[in-house]
Amino acid sequence: MAILIVLVVAIVFFVMLFKNPKLLFKGIGLLFTLPKLILAEMVKQQERKK
Repeated sequence: MAILIVLVVAIVFFVMLFKNPKLLFKGIGLLFTLPKLILAEMVKQQERKK
């Protein structure tokens, strides 16, 4: 499931990049924040299971 989300984000990212190279810098920022958000969610789910 997570892999699917990453694939969609990557495709959208490359399409945006192709249309507007200036978005590259914003995109790089998103690429760094997204994994942190996903990790935070995974940690929360693990905490609930205990």
